[in-house]
Amino acid sequence: FRKEREDAVYHHRSQIDAIKRKIDALAVDISSRERKSQMLDIEINEYQQNLKACGEEWTKINSSEFKETVDAVCPTCGRPFDEDVVAERRNYLIRRFNVEKVERLKEVREKGNKISEALTKAKEQKNEIDEKVVSFKKSRDSAKRPRMCFWVRFTVLSSAIPKSMESWRMKNM
Repeated sequence: FRKEREDAVYHHRSQIDAIKRKIDALAVDISSRERKSQMLDIEINEYQQNLKACGEEWTKINSSEFKETVDAVCPTCGRPFDEDVVAERRNYLIRRFNVEKVERLKEVREKGNKISEALTKAKEQKNEIDEKVVSFKKSRDSAKRPRMCFWVRFTVLSSAIPKSMESWRMKNM
């Protein structure tokens, strides 16, 4: 009968150890994923700030207007230019300004789109990680319940074992 109890104690101890290893592995996974989630929070915040800055830059560029003045006098000889030459030069500068404005707006929009895509991807990753953390915590908590049950059985079974085994139990628990 004593041998059966010792075997049962060892069997339950190995089950407790297996559960403890599972709980420890889940704790490591939870901790790792929580750190990753925190890093993604920082990354998401940076993306949001960069996206806001792009929006502000786009608004600033879009609201800019042509304000240059066209010289009406030749810088070399000081003679006044004809009005049609001044108007032609002014129209050229306005067209060039508008083309450059459109190009800058396009660059800022593309930059904003890239940031927006990266932001969406980071949010999706964070949601996946957070869901896994919740799942792992549930698994960890459910793994703790059988461990307690085995602990009770182990305590009952080990009460019949001599004191030499008692010291082993205390050392290893």
